[in-house]
Amino acid sequence: MISLRRLLRHSKDAELWDLERSGPGHWCVQSLQSSIRELRLAAGRALGAFLGGVNPPNIDEEILRRNRANVLGILKSLSDKNVVHLHETCITAWGQVGRVVPDEELNLVLIKLVEFMGHRNMIVSAFSFNEVLSLAHSRKTNPRQLFEPFWRNLAYSVVKDLVSRPQTTRMVAELLQMSVPELLRLLQTHALPWLVLTKKRDVIQKIAEARGDENIWQTCCDGSNLSAILSLLLVQDVADVDEFAMALFRNISPHFEPFSLVELLGTEPLLTALGLFKASGEADEARKSRVSRVDDLPESPAAYLKQTRNALNLMASMLLGDKEKRSKRGQNVGRYFQQHALGLTARLSEVINDSLGTQPTVQEQRLCIMAMEEMIRVCKSYVRIARPQVCAAGYHQSMQSLTEVPLDFRIHLIRTYI
Repeated sequence: MISLRRLLRHSKDAELWDLERSGPGHWCVQSLQSSIRELRLAAGRALGAFLGGVNPPNIDEEILRRNRANVLGILKSLSDKNVVHLHETCITAWGQVGRVVPDEELNLVLIKLVEFMGHRNMIVSAFSFNEVLSLAHSRKTNPRQLFEPFWRNLAYSVVKDLVSRPQTTRMVAELLQMSVPELLRLLQTHALPWLVLTKKRDVIQKIAEARGDENIWQTCCDGSNLSAILSLLLVQDVADVDEFAMALFRNISPHFEPFSLVELLGTEPLLTALGLFKASGEADEARKSRVSRVDDLPESPAAYLKQTRNALNLMASMLLGDKEKRSKRGQNVGRYFQQHALGLTARLSEVINDSLGTQPTVQEQRLCIMAMEEMIRVCKSYVRIARPQVCAAGYHQSMQSLTEVPLDFRIHLIRTYI
C-alpha cells in the first residue's frame, strides 16, 4: 500500500488512477475489509491518494470526480454495516478522504465522523474525536470553522440523541471548546426543524432550557427558528401539508391548538420564503450536476426540486387573498412574492456581499446566489422591481479578485447576474 501511494505520486497513467478500471485500485478497496488490521489501515490511508491528494499534472478531472463519488459510496456502505473490527479502518479512511475532497463534498465525511463519536465504545469514539482534530489541522483550520459551513446537515446528528445518549453532543461541545448549552444555542435553528419533524420533544425541551425560555413553544416561535421549521415541513411529501404540519406543532405544545398554518406562515413569510428558495436552488443545482452530493438531499434532486417548488406555490396560494387567486390562476408564486422582492433580494445581498461584516462562509454565499437565481427563475417578471439590487449584488462580487472567488461561485454569480 505504501508503494502504491508512491507510485500514484509519480504516475500519469489514467488507467492506474481510475478506480473503476485500476487493478491496484480494486485491491486497495478490497483490502479495506481484510482480516489483517495493518493492511486495512494501510488501504484506508492509500485510498485518499486516488482522490487527487497527490494529483500530478494532466490527470483528467473527470476521473478524480468519479473516484470521489465511488469512494464516498463505498465508505458509506462499509460504515453502515456497523462491523466492529472495521470501525478503526472506516474512521481512518474517512479522515484521509476528508483531507483531499473539495469543501462541497466534505459534508458526508463530517456526518460519519460525528456518528462514530457517538459510538458506545469509548475507544471508537475517542479515535473519531482525534481524527476530526487531525482533519482540521490538515485543512489548516480549527474544528469550529471546519464544521461551520455544514451545520445545516450536521446539527440534527449532533443533538438528536441528547436525552437518551448525550455522548455525541458532549464530545462535539468539547471539540468546539464550549459548553453543551452554548452548543445547543448555536445549533438551534438548524436542528429544530428536524426535531419537530421527528417529534423529539424532549430534545426541544433541552434547547428551550439552554435558551432560558419558560415554555417550549417560545423556542419554536422565535423568528428564525419558526421560519426554518416551516420551510422543512412545507416540503414534506404528504397528502395534507396543513394538517400534517399543525399536528406536529401541537405535538410539541398545546399552545398551537388555536392556530392554523396560514397564521404561522403569515408571521415570518420572508424568512420562510428564503429557506424555500435556498432549498429549491440547492436541489436544482444537484439535479444539473452529474453526481449529486451524497446525503445532502432527502430525495432524489429532481423529486426534491419539485417538492420545494410545490411548497412555494402552496405558501403563496395560502397567503394570497381569494380574489387574487381567482384573478390570475397559475401565477401565485410570482404575484405573492412581488411584494417581498426587495426584502428577499436585500436579505440575500447582505450575505452575498457581506455588507453586515458577519463574514459568511463561501458555501453560504453560494447558497444565497442559488436562491436568488431560483427566485428569478420561478417568479419571472414579477420580481423585476428588484433588478437594480440583483445587478448591484452581481457587480459588487464581480469586482473581487477572481483568484479569491471559487470557479463554481463565479458561475452562479454570472448566471444570476445575466
